[in-house]
Amino acid sequence: GELSDGEKQKVLLARALAQEPEIIILDEPTSHLDPRYRIEVVLILRRLVREKGVTIVASLHDIDLAMKVCDIVVLVKDGRVLACGPPEEVLEEERIAELYNFERASFNSFLGGIELKSRSMGPVYVVAGSGSGAQLYRTLAKHDFGIFTGVLPENDVDFHVARAVGATVVKEKPYREISPESFSQASELMKESHQVVDAGFPVGEANRRNLELVLEALRQGKVTYALRNEEESRRLYGPHASRIIRSRNISSLIERLWAVECLCEGGGSS
Repeated sequence: GELSDGEKQKVLLARALAQEPEIIILDEPTSHLDPRYRIEVVLILRRLVREKGVTIVASLHDIDLAMKVCDIVVLVKDGRVLACGPPEEVLEEERIAELYNFERASFNSFLGGIELKSRSMGPVYVVAGSGSGAQLYRTLAKHDFGIFTGVLPENDVDFHVARAVGATVVKEKPYREISPESFSQASELMKESHQVVDAGFPVGEANRRNLELVLEALRQGKVTYALRNEEESRRLYGPHASRIIRSRNISSLIERLWAVECLCEGGGSS
């Protein structure tokens, strides 16, 4: 049968190696490959560098790939070099934004990828932590919801994803309990939100006051959701759990958020 793109790429590399080159120049060597062959080709290239001493020069538009496999990166825009050096030093948010003229996206070096930024439509307040909010932030941004979130420790993955999608984040120092100042800031932001979501965050001593934020949302009369099961909601919120709308997954939650947002835009109230 006909060779796949990945197999063809491996054959081309084998032919190049037969000539015992010192340098191989490649143009987007993995852009057209499926994930399996992308990994295989990358591993072959890394092995050539380590075992054969071959220098690989490749043009790439995949920032994530460049960060993971390159020893040196050179950022080029309009025929001039913006920066050159190890990827962990060169691939920074500001430089990538300048390189690609990002407006509705941003690069986060901590996450190693590009995130879509949210817009200001119908801000949703998300109470999250320990990674519980990461996928929700991305989905809200994809659907053009504005996002407020917190209180999040600065070393939490949710903090980094939230910042990358352009959310307004109430932060706290790592390993510290939520301060009165942070709680007050979060409560004030919540007043500007149409809806509030408990993302199902694990509860510990440091972030226990985030449960109070959810109760504060109820006191403010916000439409409030939880990505938790009934038993967990009742354990955490007691009799107040009956006022919280449970969603079985993010997809069903987004449908509910859209429905309420349409009511708000039509002159209703949340």
